[in-house]
Amino acid sequence: AYRIDDPETRRALLHLLGYLMVHDVDGWWPYLNRYRPVIEQLWAAQDALGWDEEVTFHPYWHQDRGVTVASPQSPRLLASAYARRVKLLLAVLNDTDQMQAVTVQLDLARLGVAAGLRGHDVWEPQLTYQLGPQWQDTIPPRGFRLVLWGD
Repeated sequence: AYRIDDPETRRALLHLLGYLMVHDVDGWWPYLNRYRPVIEQLWAAQDALGWDEEVTFHPYWHQDRGVTVASPQSPRLLASAYARRVKLLLAVLNDTDQMQAVTVQLDLARLGVAAGLRGHDVWEPQLTYQLGPQWQDTIPPRGFRLVLWGD
């Protein structure tokens, strides 16, 4: 019954990818042909960042992370980032059952990026953002945003 064009299937896959990305864990894709288009979008974003040993991971659990969910306060809202030279990939996971208006604080100096870059959500490229010290968006229940700046 799995179909990538089914909204529930897609939401579940993106939720899984959100967990993997906020924890810097690679997925194992034994049935890649079933969800290849979504995984290829993830790989394309990583390639656009420059996915190599120069990427710095800024996990949500480190005090000096450079990325903090400012509001709402919840252990179920997670944000981590990947930085490489002047590019940034932000992963934000809403692991709640409610729509969340999320504000993330970005320490641009610690992340090594400059304000003003244009970015977009990897799976919904019509969602665009200008890089600054705060990022805001509404994320659906169990939703995931992956935003690439500087591609």
